[in-house]
Amino acid sequence: MITADGFDSCLIGKDSKDRAIYDADAMIETLVVRDDMTHEDAVDYFWYSIDGAYVGEDTPIYVFLNYER
Repeated sequence: MITADGFDSCLIGKDSKDRAIYDADAMIETLVVRDDMTHEDAVDYFWYSIDGAYVGEDTPIYVFLNYER
């Protein structure tokens, strides 16, 4: 299983293909608190550097648990 370094507290499970599943909102909050980013910078960083990083078939899955339509 491939994991996202520094985000162990945001890991919420795994899928049937043994891919790590992360809470994306918690990851963004971690960037704000741990790395002293603004919320906007953390969101941009998440989309570009985390969600946008494809590392093969075992790339982790990122979900937004607080999604509202």
